Amino acid sequence: MIPLAFVLLVAVALTAVRFYFNARLANVLDRRFGQLDADGRLPDRTLGAKLGGGLPFDTGMVARIGAGARARMSLNATIMRPTIGVRGLSIGLSGLVLYLVWGNPGAYLPAGQGMSLGMTAFLLYGVLRIMSYEVRYDNRTLSTTNWLFQTCEFEMNTLIALRDNGHHLYKLRFENGKTIEVQKYLVGMPDFLSYARFIMDLNAKN
Repeated sequence: MIPLAFVLLVAVALTAVRFYFNARLANVLDRRFGQLDADGRLPDRTLGAKLGGGLPFDTGMVARIGAGARARMSLNATIMRPTIGVRGLSIGLSGLVLYLVWGNPGAYLPAGQGMSLGMTAFLLYGVLRIMSYEVRYDNRTLSTTNWLFQTCEFEMNTLIALRDNGHHLYKLRFENGKTIEVQKYLVGMPDFLSYARFIMDLNAKN
């Protein structure tokens, strides 16, 4: 009989190997398909992204369509909105699901019309969220909207960390301990990443 301790040791070793190769694969894919800042550098990754090895090529290539466009400006503020690729994915995937749900009512959802209506409302909310989403920033503040479409503001000069979650979000942390997640594939994101790195470097020196 194989000792339990030996089985656990092998399981831990195999898990460590898996995490190692996931991280290596993620680094290679990020260099090829990842979101770079204006200076060609990759943002840091969260621990979960390093261990899990999020694969950015799944929808990342489509989501990046239109990322090279110039972000809108309003007075001194830069306005970043989802790329054409993200908008297209949102509408296309939602439309496909709605077709499956309503193309043959009741055939795909056992709970019937009630669940179909609920899923329709959820998908329409998701599309509205994508279409109305934006991030604004200047040399003083960063603002965006939450899931209830309420505006949240943060002091840009207190940014101390920005991490890539390995999928489609960046996690930002500020000196007061507050955090916010912003969508990754926004028009003007490379310039924002460079500016964020500049602010973080200044704060690290002070």
